Amino acid sequence: MPDILDTIIEQRKRDLSELGPTFGLELPRARERPVVPFLQKRGAILEIKRASPSKGDIAPNLDVPTLCRQYQEAGASAVSVLTEPHFFKGSLLDLLTASRSDGVSGGGGPGPQEALQSPTHHTKPLAFLRKDFLLTEEEVEVSYRCGADAVLLIARILDADRLLAMAARSHDLGLCALVEVRTEEDVEKLVTVSRHYPVLAGVNARDLATFTIDPLIPAAMIRRLPVRAVYESGIHSPAMARYAAKLGYQGILVGEGAAKNPEQAAKLVSAFMQAGQDSRTAGGSAGGGLAEMTESPTKGPTSIGRFWRALAERREAKGASGVPQYFLSSGSQFEAGPQFKANTQFRPSAQFGASSQFPASPGLGAGLPLVKICGLTRTEDALKAAALGADLLGFVFAESKRTVQTPVVREIRQALQGILAGDVLHARLAESVPPVGTNGSKFRGSQPLLVGVINRLDSPLAEAAITLCREGILDAIQWHGDPLMEDPLLDELPHYRVVPVGSPDDIDLVRRLLARGVVRILLDAKLEGQSGGTGTMIGEELLDELCKEIPELGRSSLWLAGGLGPDTIGPVVARYGPELIDASSRLEAEPGKKDWNKLELFLREIEVAGMQWGTSKNRSFKRLPNEKSSHIHLPQVPQQEIGVD
Repeated sequence: MPDILDTIIEQRKRDLSELGPTFGLELPRARERPVVPFLQKRGAILEIKRASPSKGDIAPNLDVPTLCRQYQEAGASAVSVLTEPHFFKGSLLDLLTASRSDGVSGGGGPGPQEALQSPTHHTKPLAFLRKDFLLTEEEVEVSYRCGADAVLLIARILDADRLLAMAARSHDLGLCALVEVRTEEDVEKLVTVSRHYPVLAGVNARDLATFTIDPLIPAAMIRRLPVRAVYESGIHSPAMARYAAKLGYQGILVGEGAAKNPEQAAKLVSAFMQAGQDSRTAGGSAGGGLAEMTESPTKGPTSIGRFWRALAERREAKGASGVPQYFLSSGSQFEAGPQFKANTQFRPSAQFGASSQFPASPGLGAGLPLVKICGLTRTEDALKAAALGADLLGFVFAESKRTVQTPVVREIRQALQGILAGDVLHARLAESVPPVGTNGSKFRGSQPLLVGVINRLDSPLAEAAITLCREGILDAIQWHGDPLMEDPLLDELPHYRVVPVGSPDDIDLVRRLLARGVVRILLDAKLEGQSGGTGTMIGEELLDELCKEIPELGRSSLWLAGGLGPDTIGPVVARYGPELIDASSRLEAEPGKKDWNKLELFLREIEVAGMQWGTSKNRSFKRLPNEKSSHIHLPQVPQQEIGVD
């Protein structure tokens, strides 16, 4: 796929060379309105956006003054104006018109007396952000003349010196610099700039090279930021606005979701502003250490935010689905030391099976999926899975052969916390990971995330899981009930939903959930009368069709369950490169009791297949080594009556 950002920047340089920083437009020689402080408090930025490279026309005939008024009435703290002319069909004239439409401008819009008499006009003036691919200090000055109160500076397209110079010019003019970051190199530039000038950070869920969106990128990045931050892109629903707030972001920037549907803008703003801290505090947070993290200048995350942040950082550390390891420097919660990066071997103690060997943080950077081991009922099995590197441990709170006892889950959490404090499980980490942060702690949050599996809300077992989640013993809920069900009880908890897939008709259900703003969906095979635990894989042709119909799943966010074991996992990982895999019944000696040899072989097969996927530059479905056919045939797994995983 061509790099869209490179194309935009090449065109930008031609325009600056031929037309100058005003793009050949007749613009005011002096600013016409006072500078309005930009996003000094938590708030939403709504965008004037006519088009985009990925969506084409969005609102090509929008009326700028009308849209500004609608945004102000919706509760926006600021308005972003896209001024790039070729790919977004914007213009500096849109910015000038917007700034003149506000009550404090010298033109357009109501004056001070009219504003006081208008029941719908807010007396507080709007701040305006110029959103564009700015490359020079002169463009900052032109932004100022056109009425901008803030400018977007994209760290990815500016070297450190130029970014610092543009931030300096912004500061001299009284403008706020919103520095957009998405990689570790970007963050390093942001840290440097923030030491010299007051700036805001913006984290873009959209990759400007491909224009794909991944909401786990902002989740992984927020803890690294030295200043207050804005979540950018991909907010089309109230659920996603709440998600951004629960991660701890102080602002959201909504583009297409507002410009295409101005009438829903108020719902997005309200969802973000009303989402906040919940009843769970520092104790027992996701990963057993995430809530203890220094929360930077952002508002701390809720339990929902902590879960997704912990999951995202685990993904970054493993390079899951080929995700770049942006955060493996000394500040990362899941930093990998030199021994990990060399993929050295670690021999567990006899407690976990002295004869076994497995890579320390196996295959780091090779594109390994996150691994969830489910159906655990015994403490020793959970600790073994953790020792082998499982990222999530699943416990069934439903009628099943694998129903767990609540005291066992409490015991497992306590044991993992004790091990994390210095026992054998993470002995390999203590020597290889230097202290992080200012308190000298090491590799915090490294224990697996604990997930309770439920299929209804009104059973005593589900109530037990919900209680454990509220207490922080469980980090999240895996919902096996109606995927589309909306219930405040579920929505207040960290959770993700399972969609059983048995026919092409189910693809639309996945699409509907994604449009509603879910972060991730776990796909499982559908068998009538069973909510999970089918022991059967999703049909190969059906999964192919689903990944093609919903490309974002095939590219970076595929979560799979059903029929996965040592004998089936290799082709699945090599073919699809899933971000997360969930296994249970095929790792057992008997229902509820894990076979440790199968666990070890399962993780080893994942490593081998993950390396093949991670080293491939072709993200489409591909052939396994020595596979004569152009079509990979996944192993056929017989149906098993095993109940909820």
